[in-house]
Amino acid sequence: MTREELRKAREEVVLRHMTVENAGDADALLATFHRPRYDLVSASAVRDGAEEVRRHVHSLKAALPDCFVEGIAFHYADDAVIVETRTRGPHTGTWNDIGPNGRPIDVRGIAVFVFEGDKLVEERVYYDRQTIRDQINPPVPGGEP
Repeated sequence: MTREELRKAREEVVLRHMTVENAGDADALLATFHRPRYDLVSASAVRDGAEEVRRHVHSLKAALPDCFVEGIAFHYADDAVIVETRTRGPHTGTWNDIGPNGRPIDVRGIAVFVFEGDKLVEERVYYDRQTIRDQINPPVPGGEP
C-alpha cells in the first residue's frame, strides 16, 4: 500500500468511526477498531477492550445524547490521524452529576486516532472538561454568571 493509499484508508476509518460514534452505535464503532481502546486523557481514564469501549459509548450518548462531534481539520502523522474537533449541542442528559438543562455545549478538542498500518488501535481524546462544566452548570443565584 502506498503512503497515499494508507492515508486514504485511515481517513475512511476515522470518518466511519466518527459517524457511528455520533449515532451512538457501539457495535459499528467497535467494528472500526482492530483493538478497541479509548485513552480519555482529559478525564484521566482508559477504556480498554470491547466491553469497556461499549460502556463508554453508551454512557457518552446517555450523558450528551443530542451532541454532535464535528471533525474540523485533519492532520496526518506517521502512525496517526489527528482530528481537531468541535462538540456542540444541548445538554439533555446527565453529565458528571449535572442534570439536563438544555444549555448549549460548544467545546473544541483533539482526537488522535492511532494506527498500526491501516488498523485503528486507539483513540486518544483531549478536551477541556471545565469548559463543558462551565457551559452546562447553571449559575448560582446571586453569584457570578
